[in-house]
Amino acid sequence: EAGALNTHFANANGLHDPNHYVTAYDMAMITRAASKYSVFNDIVNTTTYTIKHNNKRKTDATAIQRHKMVWPTSGYYYDGIIGGKTGFTDQSGTTLVTYAKRNGMTLIAVVLHSNGTNVYKDTKELLDYGFNNFGLQNVSNNDQRFDSDNKVTLQSPFCNTTDSIYIDKTSNIVLPKTAKFSQLT
Repeated sequence: EAGALNTHFANANGLHDPNHYVTAYDMAMITRAASKYSVFNDIVNTTTYTIKHNNKRKTDATAIQRHKMVWPTSGYYYDGIIGGKTGFTDQSGTTLVTYAKRNGMTLIAVVLHSNGTNVYKDTKELLDYGFNNFGLQNVSNNDQRFDSDNKVTLQSPFCNTTDSIYIDKTSNIVLPKTAKFSQLT
């Protein structure tokens, strides 16, 4: 459902298991799917959360966000950060999945098998490269062939219906900043 192709989770805690594996692509796809839920975005952007004492717990417990790019007071803070997930095992090293949004464009960076805080430098370089070199272009502002006034009708020999397709006026594509929409084929 999330679009992951080469992933198998053998446990829920992420600790090493020979049958527990994921690719960078799959982590990005899983993050993309999860980011559609506002509660997920709230959780991964929260720096601390206190669980109040109750009949099962005598004292309050505070969970602390380990992703340093989320903390505004951190030297690793990233402008536009939405959140992400940290990870570490001896076998996989330090891992980090991060997503951020600038100028309406959301990017996901995945760094696997890094060392310590180098993961933040690598993530920043990936995100900066994406934001500095790519941007959104609105499709309907650049191509009127498929707007809602110019629908393309599809007829199928397999059924008795016809469907129309068109590009929504809010549809965007990501292009290199040096590219012109007119260059697309």
